[in-house]
Amino acid sequence: MQKMRFGVVAGCFLVLSSSAAWGASAGGPGLKTFNDVCSLCHQTQGAGLAGQFPRLADRARDIAQTPDGRKYMISLVLYGMSGSITVDGTPIVGVMPGFATTYSNGALADVLNYAVRLGAGGGARGKVMSFTAAEVNAQRKDPPLSTADVHAMRQQLEASGALPK
Repeated sequence: MQKMRFGVVAGCFLVLSSSAAWGASAGGPGLKTFNDVCSLCHQTQGAGLAGQFPRLADRARDIAQTPDGRKYMISLVLYGMSGSITVDGTPIVGVMPGFATTYSNGALADVLNYAVRLGAGGGARGKVMSFTAAEVNAQRKDPPLSTADVHAMRQQLEASGALPK
């Protein structure tokens, strides 16, 4: 199998104008951040690009069903990740930037909540407890992780069967 590389998109570091402005956007909190930042790689509906950027639609919700999955998702948006992963049977090698210094706890919780509702199920297939700013803040207080640490966290989820294939 051929492994594709994806790079960090400069647009990933856009700054939020204010939580009130994007929170009131049609589609709920997190939509503007997702469209401005995440969709550059993961696409507007979270479909990703096979072999280049992982699909979030109908996957993020499944990952967020467990405490370890939630911790992984928060770590991912806080600190980023590097290394090889497999999504939908296709290997991807690359780097996702972290946003700990760019976004508030509330903004990260909102974008995670938006991501878990992407897909055909639209949240109907398994309710997920909403991510909160307090939950992100609690994890932010832990010692920061490297991108390799977050990758190791993902590998543990894969090994335990808690990560969708």
